[in-house]
Amino acid sequence: MTLWRHVTRARSIRMFCLVVIGCAAPVSRVSAQQRFPRVPTVTALSVDSALAAMAHRDLWPRFELLTIPVAIFDGTRTYLFRHPHPPAGYGPVEGRRDVMVRDGRDPAITANTSAMLGGVSTATVNDYPRGDATGVAALAVHEAFHVFQRARHPAWQANEADLFTYPVDDSVALALRREETSALSLALHSTLTDSLRCWSRAFVAVRRRRFAELGTAAAAYERGTELNEGLAQYVEVRAARALMSLSPTDASATQIRQRAYAVGSALAVVLDRARPEWRELLEESDPAVAIPLDSVLAAAVGEGTTPVACAPTERQRAEWVAQAGNDVRSVVAERRRTRADYLGSGGWRLVVEAGDAPFFPQGFDPLNVERLSPTEILHTRFLKLRGGAGTVEVLDGSVLTDGRPGAHPLFNGVVRVTMTGLPETLAVRDSSGVLMLDAPGIHGRFPAARADTTGRTIRIWHH
Repeated sequence: MTLWRHVTRARSIRMFCLVVIGCAAPVSRVSAQQRFPRVPTVTALSVDSALAAMAHRDLWPRFELLTIPVAIFDGTRTYLFRHPHPPAGYGPVEGRRDVMVRDGRDPAITANTSAMLGGVSTATVNDYPRGDATGVAALAVHEAFHVFQRARHPAWQANEADLFTYPVDDSVALALRREETSALSLALHSTLTDSLRCWSRAFVAVRRRRFAELGTAAAAYERGTELNEGLAQYVEVRAARALMSLSPTDASATQIRQRAYAVGSALAVVLDRARPEWRELLEESDPAVAIPLDSVLAAAVGEGTTPVACAPTERQRAEWVAQAGNDVRSVVAERRRTRADYLGSGGWRLVVEAGDAPFFPQGFDPLNVERLSPTEILHTRFLKLRGGAGTVEVLDGSVLTDGRPGAHPLFNGVVRVTMTGLPETLAVRDSSGVLMLDAPGIHGRFPAARADTTGRTIRIWHH
């Protein structure tokens, strides 16, 4: 993916955590329980050996794992596997014709994602715990499947811009979401085919009601992410030969994208039983059309009135409604606290004001963003902006953007960028009329701009 592929897949925030990776406890209680052997140490070469073994498993129709180049940064060097045109700077690895290596991190590798290296779309692994080759290999499979998806099924993705306007404060939709997750969990864990079909129909019915409440854009976002990330997660689980379970307890109100990983993968596993040929049907479908997984499930199990045996009690529904109301109030309060805490941080502060030449996003990490007000977004890992006022790029840091009033807090243009809590002053220098800012994880270029320092605040503004 282009703009949207600047996405970290840090296991600590993913809804499915491969146990072998040793991820931190998920921030949501929707999780996947997966078990596979541990390996005492991991190197890029041992990861590739695990990948070679996984390539012989039934992962997805037409998905040939070893035809997709993989780049792995191990913290010291970047290894490039099976790449047809390695970029300059790479040298051979003794005894391996299919592996190249370079010192340090290739600048094109910013996350567990995919990137263009030497003009070729390449799966990249940048962030993983050292200690389990199988888990890291499964992670690489996930990213390689994204490369496959982009080539074969470009419609299998969501518009990440819709994430920022998703109505997380809709308590009616949130209560229905809790009912939906419960039904899907019961379908996934059903041991009898009739029970699986019954709970699947309950899931389809409540999802239809919830999507009618949410609106078209929010529904499309979930469905697109389930196809994109959910299926990649499903393939990752298959590669690791892992077991999976889905807790009936739903994710937090704001974890829209993370939840789609879990729901999309769970839907795929349910479809394995409800309609075993579903993968082939989806793979052979029109590449320009995205067929939602829930639509495939509805066609497989039929639609209609949900049997009483597969409906929650009125007491349970009342509990979900009450919980949703409390959760929405907590979201509003937490946003206020987060904003106050961020703007109240000590240390140095950088403020960039674009004036009448707003910035526009060139890349961001949709798993690490939080909307704090109608115009403000807190980015906690990666952001790249460009506009008439220049360019700003932040990696592994937090930055608050303030957009112009309008339909979208980010894509309507960013007029102010604020970074707080910086441990030391930033060096700003003038180079032929362009203000240059370079510090670990922070880079900026601002033509026709001025800067001043007041106390421990550096202000840059376009004039």
